[in-house]
Amino acid sequence: MHGGSCVNCHGLDGKGDKPIIGCFSDTVNTNIQYSVLSGPEMAEEHLPYDDTTIKRAITNGINPDGDKLEPCMWRWQMS
Repeated sequence: MHGGSCVNCHGLDGKGDKPIIGCFSDTVNTNIQYSVLSGPEMAEEHLPYDDTTIKRAITNGINPDGDKLEPCMWRWQMS
């Protein structure tokens, strides 16, 4: 993989848990495994993700509560 892909910050396994270097806040990247994003573990931060809200996060940088994701979170076009 090359720079700018999900794996660069979230790791090959998607578990994240590493400081984000070059981001605008003191943030540790999130575990992006579907079972975690869509499960109750996210309840303290925001509503759980579903297929629609995951796509919205990837394409528009908006979480399930309607809040913006960190500015350093890449946005991607999806078909």
